[in-house]
Amino acid sequence: DKLKNILYATDFMDGDFKAIRILEKIAKPLDMKVVCAHVSPRDHLEWDDVKLKGLKEHFKKIYGETHVDCDLIEHEDLYIALESYVREKDIDILSFTRRRRSLISKLFNPNIAKKNVVSLQYTIVSF
Repeated sequence: DKLKNILYATDFMDGDFKAIRILEKIAKPLDMKVVCAHVSPRDHLEWDDVKLKGLKEHFKKIYGETHVDCDLIEHEDLYIALESYVREKDIDILSFTRRRRSLISKLFNPNIAKKNVVSLQYTIVSF
């Protein structure tokens, strides 16, 4: 099967711009779609929506009409949200930027096994 969708999980850090630029260069010739998404708990939803809209405008300005889109995922639990999103949106590759207490440390935390995200079948790309 052809790979179609890359999910870039953003936490609104400076490294996101470089990562998205790399993913866009990978995705464009392969006719893949890059979705830049953020998981937000209800109490941060409004502010995170503003940040994500800013990212979306930035990407549109730099890349024009491209294969990069943005999405806000409202959920209190990062792992459950990512698992559901990956399944619902037919995500083939999950990507993120490593940082201190980053998504990668959360993904491979021993508690993650309880969340069953490990059972998903997708490729992970880390920047």
